[in-house]
Amino acid sequence: EIEMLARVGLPQQAEGCLNKLVNDGLPEVEQNHFRRIIAESMGVNPLEARKTLFESSGQLNDLVNLVNLLEEQNGWAQLCHYGSLLFERTKDISDAERLARALHEAKRYSDLATLLRKYPEFLDQSDNLQMCWSWSLYYEGLLAESASALAKLTAKRDYPNDRDLKINLAIT
Repeated sequence: EIEMLARVGLPQQAEGCLNKLVNDGLPEVEQNHFRRIIAESMGVNPLEARKTLFESSGQLNDLVNLVNLLEEQNGWAQLCHYGSLLFERTKDISDAERLARALHEAKRYSDLATLLRKYPEFLDQSDNLQMCWSWSLYYEGLLAESASALAKLTAKRDYPNDRDLKINLAIT
């Protein structure tokens, strides 16, 4: 109900519902979640609100919400930091892919290579990570290794980004 009221532009009514729940003993984590929703409906910068909420709570769900928003907004530089925090907590392949994409988009190829060297088991599980690995090797000047990694990938698929790397390797 709180979320619905906030989303339709009735933040005062949403705040009233929240106050009733707080009086009934709503846990602080949920209070913060609903306060963020109400604040965003009133025009508060959602990124700053989510950062503040995560920094104060340290809760995984607040970090996930922040990372999701950064990804939606293509906030690659900040996503490198917060995505790294999320991946360190979850060690989930989708979080590894998101972090790798952020590092690639932020042109932090050395950090990307370090990540993928630390977790090589993910390369066999994800074509996206394999592609990032191929590009990071290319940017490090390890052309033969990049071509070898790319060959594994192109044996399974034919994507434009794969062809771009193949052309770059041939030119270089």
